[in-house]
Amino acid sequence: MRPRRIEKRLLPSLRLSAMFCDPLRGQIAETKCVAERPFRPPAPFACRVLWFHSPSGDTFRDWWAIGAGAQMSVTIQCAACRRKLKIRDEQLGRRAKCPSCGEVITLAASDTAAASAAETVDDEPPLPELPGRQNVRTSAAALMKQVLGAFDGEFQRPRVSISYLLAMLFVAAASAVLVLTYLALVALVAYGVYWHAVHNVTWFSLPPGTPGRVRAFIAVGYVLLLVLGGVMVLFLLKPLVARSSRAKLGRRLELSDEPIVHSFVAKLAEVVGAPEPAEIRVNSSVNAGAFMGSGLFSLFSRRLVLVIGTPLVAGLDARQFAGVIAHELGHFSQGLGSRVSGFIVAIQNWLAMGAYGGDEWDEWFSDLTDEDFAPLVLLGATCQFGAFLVRLVFYVLLILSVLASFLLMRQMEYDADRYEALVVGEETFVKTTRRLLQLTVAEAMARAMLVNRDAPEPAEGHFAGLVLHVSKQMPKSVRDELREHSETSRTSWFSTHPSDADRIRNIERLEAPGIFHLDLPARKLFLHFDRVAAETSPKAFKRMFPQSAE
Repeated sequence: MRPRRIEKRLLPSLRLSAMFCDPLRGQIAETKCVAERPFRPPAPFACRVLWFHSPSGDTFRDWWAIGAGAQMSVTIQCAACRRKLKIRDEQLGRRAKCPSCGEVITLAASDTAAASAAETVDDEPPLPELPGRQNVRTSAAALMKQVLGAFDGEFQRPRVSISYLLAMLFVAAASAVLVLTYLALVALVAYGVYWHAVHNVTWFSLPPGTPGRVRAFIAVGYVLLLVLGGVMVLFLLKPLVARSSRAKLGRRLELSDEPIVHSFVAKLAEVVGAPEPAEIRVNSSVNAGAFMGSGLFSLFSRRLVLVIGTPLVAGLDARQFAGVIAHELGHFSQGLGSRVSGFIVAIQNWLAMGAYGGDEWDEWFSDLTDEDFAPLVLLGATCQFGAFLVRLVFYVLLILSVLASFLLMRQMEYDADRYEALVVGEETFVKTTRRLLQLTVAEAMARAMLVNRDAPEPAEGHFAGLVLHVSKQMPKSVRDELREHSETSRTSWFSTHPSDADRIRNIERLEAPGIFHLDLPARKLFLHFDRVAAETSPKAFKRMFPQSAE
């Protein structure tokens, strides 16, 4: 992740002081999720599947030959079921089974089909045309070929030094000690609840003649201590297996809906040597993140999840967007170093979830305190206090983890920056760094407008469009101030992320030209960007502009 802190002293007129670090809230590290792996065709990377849905609901596949050299396709027809199939010319003469009826057919094209080999032919009606595109499938195939063909050159993966790896192992050991401390604390609190329940029953052994109010007070105290201890045990155990809400992480981006984005991300993962993301999600933050699993058991997960913010896509070009994704994937492309750093990040993410992660339980406790019945109010307040104590424990453990690893975390960010610069070049890296700061401020201003209900309705009809509009209308004085901040900011002593100025200075030494060259808005990589952005717009935007949400 690439957090952006906007201080009051930087923009006093905006009255901002916010940290935007992850897709959920201003947490210190990414929150994780576990996801099912989307469909991937058993074919080389150069051949990707585009899925389309006809109005009748049937699903059929078109195989687009994308990659090394231009490949012609021809159309054949199954004699049994009369289904038309498109194959590559190099498959002619072979025998195969029809995917519909299973009939063995010889892959030989008719004269008519061969004459129209380059055309897309099927029995289904064509997809509706989009502005500027004659045919969605033809344009998608051409665009995918253009995008994947924009990678030119050999990627030289940065090496990991022995000292860096030893530092990782030290921090990983410290993180493991924190986990053991947590488990010991859970056992201690659970035993304390048991001891209270068994041994403090003697509280009820009162001498005859004890006033009823005293007996009631002792009974209430005994029960409240049980409730307090039980709530603490539950809240201590919950982060052990809890999973972040996928709805908070955003909408899942299916391969069938956005094949170009999936192929683009897969190609980037292949280039930088990272595992291909098992799932891509989009939300309404000016950010992107990659992480594995959810909860403490995510330490054993190898399923990578990528989260992309739609305002990020709307505000960047394809090269800048590629750099951001390469940065996130770069965290997972160092072999043993990736596993060790992944362990450290997973521990910190898990601790952050325990310290900051509110859920429906907190809402239920809050509702109890709003009741008119005094015992329910007392019960809700006790539960809230127990949850607060547990979050305080997680917060202390998180601070200890950050203190043990902040230097290493900065170095991990520097390494991910090198992956970004080697993919898109030093110049694009600098532009992206400054642009992200502008978009982060624009997002904060847009959300403030939604709270104040004075936001202008964007022509695009979604929150990403509003952020882009605010960014374009940003006064030049503010832009200059942000640029100066990028050039002069310093990394604070305990910061886990370097300042923009330090990032830029670190990359200037590489003199990297980049291997990805494509002059195209990042939103063009999406076939249905406006629809995706509208679906992921925050609730405040949908309430203010309900006609846009429709």
